[in-house]
Amino acid sequence: MQADLTEFNLKNIGNVNNSDVIVHSITLKEIGTVDHEEDIINYGLYYKGQRIADGVVSSKYITFKLNEPIVIKDDKTETFRVK
Repeated sequence: MQADLTEFNLKNIGNVNNSDVIVHSITLKEIGTVDHEEDIINYGLYYKGQRIADGVVSSKYITFKLNEPIVIKDDKTETFRVK
């Protein structure tokens, strides 16, 4: 069973061109004292309940390269979870 490690929102605040934002990858920085090799393995990024990317750890950073880009429409917010 995987525990939720964090949840965060990405918001497209809109602009004069009313452009959508296309997300291809997300990188997060760990600012605590987690030992990635000992404490946590198999990071996953979830969107709307579906696992959309596996995490790759490098030092204090974890990067998720999305299998399919996520489009965030103008003035919309999308929620993501890391498990």
